[in-house]
Amino acid sequence: MSTAVPAINLDPGNLLAKRNAYRLVLTAALAPTAGARFQPAGFPEVGHVIYPAPRPDGSSGQVCIVDSAASMANHLESVCLAAPKFSTDLHPDLEGLPYVRLKVGDDFASSTTFSTSLTEAHRIASKTFLNKFTSLYANAKPESQPFKAILLQEFGLKDKGKKTVPDPGGFGAIFSTIFRRDPNSLVHGALFPDWGIKLPRLLTATQEAFGAARVASSGVSFSRSEEMRQAIFAVDEETAAEIRATFVLDLALLRSFRAGGAGLDDDQQSLVLRLALWKIGRLLAQPFRYRSNCDLQTMSVKVEGSGDAQVDPATLGSGIAGAIDRCYKSKGQGITELFRSAQSIETDADAEKNADDPDTGGDEDADEGD
Repeated sequence: MSTAVPAINLDPGNLLAKRNAYRLVLTAALAPTAGARFQPAGFPEVGHVIYPAPRPDGSSGQVCIVDSAASMANHLESVCLAAPKFSTDLHPDLEGLPYVRLKVGDDFASSTTFSTSLTEAHRIASKTFLNKFTSLYANAKPESQPFKAILLQEFGLKDKGKKTVPDPGGFGAIFSTIFRRDPNSLVHGALFPDWGIKLPRLLTATQEAFGAARVASSGVSFSRSEEMRQAIFAVDEETAAEIRATFVLDLALLRSFRAGGAGLDDDQQSLVLRLALWKIGRLLAQPFRYRSNCDLQTMSVKVEGSGDAQVDPATLGSGIAGAIDRCYKSKGQGITELFRSAQSIETDADAEKNADDPDTGGDEDADEGD
């Protein structure tokens, strides 16, 4: 892949200073690593989705959903971990970045990590973190109040049950608190349905294949047990003229986190944007192999409006280590550690369920199946 210097300045300070720039759109051309076929995401009771999409000239073309926005959001979170799916530790580039980590056991000293805000559905707003049994662990002892009560206090909210809502001018404290505890939740978006707080995604990504066509084949499953049976099954894969991943960064939303000076300052906004760009760069620099028969590689990356110039994914989010130090090191802010007893996890499963999001059907962080 070409590593030409981008024609557009992707420095966060420069992007945020352009008040008439409301979004930043990056597109990546992908291709199968071997052969021409690939396996897109499968949806329950639907399977692989191919639909006719209208074109500006009035024609239509077949488009296949390779990965949805919800699935791509999870992929973008996975690159933040040292070993995706096998670790809860941060990638070395993100050392010092705060996030929320829940530990479970008979006591904190013998507890093990159960979940983090980089893996938990709804991130920092997860009911697992806001459960009445989950306490903040600080100063070598659990706090007397659950994390939910502490977060309400830091948000500047009074618990009024279903009537708990922030004042219109009170979002500065909410943005600042989330930034201090888990800045990635500002990138991913966060929904606190009980408190009337919904932050949409700052970074939205989709992956689609254009000029798609279905390829039907079959496979055989052989078992030496069960009476030496062979099971023949159908396999659906796709081919396409073009596979494209699109990343949209909402710069206007990021500027609104300033909240009239009560929210994020310049350095903090810059870090959030740098983190989003870093996640895109990491995702594009490694293989897209999220299903057994879907191994894709990045061929080129472009910024919308920059002509034919290409961007090297390795340059996206550069300088993030220094930005993390500027925002957190001097303040001593690190990982927010929470603790729950193992017994409460077993006996209070119903309390873990997040309320459905009326706009997304409660499936904002769902993964599609193979």
